Amino acid sequence: MRFHYRPLTLRQVRPEVHRPTGPKKSTMRKREFTESQIVATLRQVEGGRQAKDVCRELGISGAMYCDWKSRYSSMNAADVQRIRDLETEHSKLKWMYAELAMENHTLKDVIARKL
Repeated sequence: MRFHYRPLTLRQVRPEVHRPTGPKKSTMRKREFTESQIVATLRQVEGGRQAKDVCRELGISGAMYCDWKSRYSSMNAADVQRIRDLETEHSKLKWMYAELAMENHTLKDVIARKL
């Protein structure tokens, strides 16, 4: 019986060489509706329209409407924009921290080798 081994990648052999190349890109499909459109849709239902009619017009399922309702029901368009800006800033700060932590680790290794 023969065993087939996969060759190791550089990341597995020397993990300190691997540096992140940028923020991770999402492989999910792009959203069809913006947050402001979602909030406007929720306001229509709060205004008296039937949820099933609105879902049919937009081509969404009832489950998606319930998800939107749980996520955006207490927000207005300005709140949604503010949260999006905060999430963007948060991801940039996480990226900056990762770079600095990698540099710090590298410098500690260099110092340890010199001593």
